[in-house]
Amino acid sequence: MPFFIGYSSTEGRGLGSNTLYDVYLCRQGLFNQFNTPLGSIPGMPWFGSELEDIVFAPNTAANVQRIQADVIRVIKTDPRLEFLDLDLLQPDQFTVQLSVLLNFTPTQTPFQLQLSYQQGITAQEALSSGQDLINS
Repeated sequence: MPFFIGYSSTEGRGLGSNTLYDVYLCRQGLFNQFNTPLGSIPGMPWFGSELEDIVFAPNTAANVQRIQADVIRVIKTDPRLEFLDLDLLQPDQFTVQLSVLLNFTPTQTPFQLQLSYQQGITAQEALSSGQDLINS
């Protein structure tokens, strides 16, 4: 029996069900937060992420630490999640890929969240062109 049940307006298109449960609901919440600029929601200055602003800054140790800190900050906003590990890859100068290992604590279910950012492509442009910026 699921612990958490929710609804998504994007998941399940064409599949007949937009209901999300447990880990999948949590994953969708993270996607929403990572795709929202930090502080852009009125009354919720903590909601969102700085990733789109910093992933294409010069590849310095300070910027890598900023990326790691932002990912961990976003994850800590959800008490159902435990951060386990983060890998940052740059396969080319226009792409940054993050692989985050998490634990869904109510069921002790580990899962991996993969985020991919391409320079010059916004999330809206990617959705309309059919490119998948965020994979799981």
